[in-house]
Amino acid sequence: MPKATAETWIAAWARAAIQVSAVAFGTWFLFYRLRLPLPFRDLAKLLLAAVLCGAAARACLLLMPGAVALLVAIPAGAAVYIVSIRFLRALPAGDIDRLRAMIRPLPAPFRTVAELGLRAIAAAETVPPSPVGAPSASPLQSVSPRQPQPLATALGIQGGRNAD
Repeated sequence: MPKATAETWIAAWARAAIQVSAVAFGTWFLFYRLRLPLPFRDLAKLLLAAVLCGAAARACLLLMPGAVALLVAIPAGAAVYIVSIRFLRALPAGDIDRLRAMIRPLPAPFRTVAELGLRAIAAAETVPPSPVGAPSASPLQSVSPRQPQPLATALGIQGGRNAD
């Protein structure tokens, strides 16, 4: 493996600084200028799950030699991420419902795999999905018209897209 030079370290830190600055500005703009509530607790849980994922993948790379480590690190990191999201309850029920609405138009084999993935990360109190072959609403429609979503609530919108 080639050694990292000073230029590569500077470039890596510069890129990281740009990314952090972009996220910080975006957060400031949404929170202070648009007055949108941001789910900081849920975002922190997702960040913790991502850190645990990275730590698991890094541990595999450090403990195993060669390219085989990469073949183990990727699934290990993914598994730790899924378990962390479920254990931390990092995705609110509304987000799980929106993800379910987004996967409904997928072809049956992909939809089945995606639904199994959602079941793996969903907390037990979420509403069970409709059967895979059941007709579904358009993903552009609101998943639950009687439950306002956080962004809709912040903008003063009640009900779903097709609410009367």
